[in-house]
Amino acid sequence: DPHVENVAFVIHGIRDDGFWTKKVGARIKRAAGPDKQEKWATVTPSYGYFAMLPFALPWIRRNKVEWLMDNYVQARIQYSNPLVKFHYVGHSNGTYLCAAALRDYSSARFERICFAGSVVRTDYPWATVIGQDRAGHVFNYVATHDAVVGVFPNGLRHWRGMDLGGAGHLGFHPESADVRNLKYIPGGHGAGVQENRWDEIANYIVHGTEPVQLPAAGSPVQNRRSQAWAMRTTGRLSPAILVALALILGGILEAFAAAVLNLNAPILASRLYGALEQAPLIGGAASTMHTWHARIWDWWTHDVWPLGRLAGLAAYLFLLRFIMLRF
Repeated sequence: DPHVENVAFVIHGIRDDGFWTKKVGARIKRAAGPDKQEKWATVTPSYGYFAMLPFALPWIRRNKVEWLMDNYVQARIQYSNPLVKFHYVGHSNGTYLCAAALRDYSSARFERICFAGSVVRTDYPWATVIGQDRAGHVFNYVATHDAVVGVFPNGLRHWRGMDLGGAGHLGFHPESADVRNLKYIPGGHGAGVQENRWDEIANYIVHGTEPVQLPAAGSPVQNRRSQAWAMRTTGRLSPAILVALALILGGILEAFAAAVLNLNAPILASRLYGALEQAPLIGGAASTMHTWHARIWDWWTHDVWPLGRLAGLAAYLFLLRFIMLRF
């Protein structure tokens, strides 16, 4: 179709089937106006429901980036106008796909990029990407209560080898004329793709009009000057929170592995918790968890019948599978 001059990708994120993407695509065409709608096309594919735990695995994220580039290549073939411009709206994992594609594929280019609930690093090298003419302008929504980004990817921000971060919680820095943050939109992880934001997203993609910090009176959207205190504190403590969660999960997995393999659980627990009990800040919590671990193990091995242990193991494996596929 050589008549199309602009193509907008709208890509959903984790724990989301992406039904809203087609509605945003319709708003983008409407924003273009009746005389230019035929010159706009939208691409709203879905990679299906994507749980949080698979998202944490780099090779699965990489597979989704390749999926995006497959769709990008197909769109480049379908819309063959040599002057066609591609734009991008992404939420959550959709933001990661765009950032990783621009980082890894020199052929990828998006003119206007809108991120919401972004899991991209705050220090992503936008200046380099824009300087290479592979991105034109970036607009990023930052929410007041995005606990998903504030705890998980934001907690990994100090790990230089990790390509996840907290741009949906802290924003991109440094800002410039080509990289802008809107601080702050009220709500959680999905605040940036709620229906009351669709028109301003569409106007940005079509006309380049950035949403303003203080909308006009009577506007359906309202923004905040500051982030929630509890969310700021949670974001600062996110690395410690992730360590605590890993400790809890490791203890549970270790206990069941010991039960299945008939290993000496107290020895394994001592190895798991020993070093952590000496660490500052989390030492007391690790010691308490070690004590509860020992009590639970004694109850499990002495008070629960073998058939009950087998049933408990089956229930645990079912629950673990459910969590990995849905959360």
